[in-house]
Amino acid sequence: MDNLTALRNLVLAPYILKATALIGVCRKVGGNQFRHSFAALGILLDYKYFDDSVLLKASLLHDLLEDVGVNNLDEIRNIDEDGSAVVELVLEVTRTKYETKIEYMDRLKYCSTKAKILKCADRLSNLTDLHLDTHTNQKISDYLDQTEIYVLPLAKEVNKNFEHELIDLISKRRQLCEPKKAPTMKTIIKKDRLFNMLKDFGFIETSTNEITIFNRLDEFFIFPNTISLQEYHYATTRYHLDMNGWICRDEFDKIFDNFL
Repeated sequence: MDNLTALRNLVLAPYILKATALIGVCRKVGGNQFRHSFAALGILLDYKYFDDSVLLKASLLHDLLEDVGVNNLDEIRNIDEDGSAVVELVLEVTRTKYETKIEYMDRLKYCSTKAKILKCADRLSNLTDLHLDTHTNQKISDYLDQTEIYVLPLAKEVNKNFEHELIDLISKRRQLCEPKKAPTMKTIIKKDRLFNMLKDFGFIETSTNEITIFNRLDEFFIFPNTISLQEYHYATTRYHLDMNGWICRDEFDKIFDNFL
């Protein structure tokens, strides 16, 4: 069956309706688990699992049992011809109340190929939503360690592209946790003095919004009210600025030669 035919024959509506029970389950990053289930589905479609209807349907319900619970699994089993297989797959990727997190993660290596694929898609979505404004450095670091130990081996087994994307996301999220060094302050220049100096040299047009310029300086130099002349001069060696309030390094050098 070709991809177009597979997608034409794919009926997700009954599973989407079941998944709406996840709307009331919030995620730390905002949104809810219903949207996360669609993220997992989208990742599987992105990886061209068009012809695996059981996998795609299960992706919509993969958190349903753990986050909401279902009193009668037969309701799902009786949805269509895939229903029973969907339930079994969802059960495989569901952590039971008798399992610790580590026991659950370790069990996944004994699960079916479909379950491993679904878990990889789930983890890719979760890593994308991992941010410092919702998780501590330690929480992020622990989650990345867990991914390397338990999920990467699954990805390596079922889809090399999963493995490559996970490695890339892990690397990028670890960079978020790296401490940022603040520059030292020695010679201090008031920002308004710097602004007027740039204006006097003709590098800032009088029509330019001063608040925008000041905001850019905030981003550029970190300090909200003052900057270090030494650090400012150093920063200009790393950035090239344009006519929209920014200035090139050579022009900055001329400014500082005259200023000093």
